[in-house]
Amino acid sequence: MHVILKVMKYHHGNLRETLIQGALKFLEKNPLENLSLNTLAIRAGVSQAAPYRHFKNRNELLAAISQQGFEIKMKYMLEAFIKNRKKPKELLHGCAQSYFKMGLSHPQHFKLMLSSTVCPSPEYPELEKAAGLTFALLKKVIELLQKEGIVGPGDPYHKSMHCWAMVNGFTTLFVERRLNWLGVNDKNSQPALKIFINEYLAGTHSALAPNANFKMFSSAEAEGNLERIKVLEAAVDQMIERSESDKLS
Repeated sequence: MHVILKVMKYHHGNLRETLIQGALKFLEKNPLENLSLNTLAIRAGVSQAAPYRHFKNRNELLAAISQQGFEIKMKYMLEAFIKNRKKPKELLHGCAQSYFKMGLSHPQHFKLMLSSTVCPSPEYPELEKAAGLTFALLKKVIELLQKEGIVGPGDPYHKSMHCWAMVNGFTTLFVERRLNWLGVNDKNSQPALKIFINEYLAGTHSALAPNANFKMFSSAEAEGNLERIKVLEAAVDQMIERSESDKLS
């Protein structure tokens, strides 16, 4: 009877979120390849068929977790943007630290977003949208800094990708404890990231080499992604307006 009641509770509650949180808990001590919907069903005390009402397969679960990770990242970055919007010299530092905060506060989300074979794509539209929003906000940051002369001229998409790769790389190495041997630890990681951001800002004043043959969004698939990101840039503006209105009210 106890098991039946537990199943009914989850069936009428939020089993989808229960499965996501169960997966994150599982990944704290187990490798990703051992994660399955059946395992999560057993741990949640529901029938093995129950998870399939929410996820048609394991990849849909992974996509949902990655989507949630991007949404958390977007929340932190948006908070940093609103806080530092009128202080452009601190804007990129704030957004970079918010990205770093997400990696530290939600390590299982962060690691899965990087290690899973499930990536933002039209196959997972909600994940693609969540990822696109974070990139669109970063591009807005870069464009604002370009207007202030803090970041040099050039394609803001390239500048955004450069910045994202650097902050993501630093955060990944730190979360995986790969920087300890170089002296980067819990006490000095944030100042270290700030130094790297300052170096990035100094380097962005250099234009691309005249013979550079790399162009973002050059494939047919990527061109479609560019159009979707442009649409999401307007959505980011609306999110900023709502956040500022909520702050004033």
